[in-house]
Amino acid sequence: MKEYIYLAAFGLGMLFLWLSGHTGISIAASHPGINYVVNFLISGVVYGLGAALVVYFANGRKLLPALLSGVAAAVLAPLLAFAIGNLAKGHINSKRDLGIFTFALYLIYGALYPALMAICLKLTRPRNFDGKSDSVHNS
Repeated sequence: MKEYIYLAAFGLGMLFLWLSGHTGISIAASHPGINYVVNFLISGVVYGLGAALVVYFANGRKLLPALLSGVAAAVLAPLLAFAIGNLAKGHINSKRDLGIFTFALYLIYGALYPALMAICLKLTRPRNFDGKSDSVHNS
């Protein structure tokens, strides 16, 4: 797989992070009874759907890697947001700190897409009976 596909997946990961955050906020604004746990779940589903779409189209429309990466992203995104939010509590004291924190979040969530794409492709690569992948030629 070419490097530019991983770079595009990195950018799309940041885009879907933004989209998942705004989707959760807009749904919570239109339904005031929704708590933050449901908001995290909605954001995770949107982020996971983005991961599934990116992997599906980047890898020649293979369904299994797309499903694996989508489920992994949908599970990891809210857990990661909860963990990072709890770790950052008390350390953000100014707008500059908030800007640096937001930038770091976009880098982390952007890097999650190409990492999941590489891992899911490696896990779903067809293998021969000797345990080696089909792309490895025995000479």
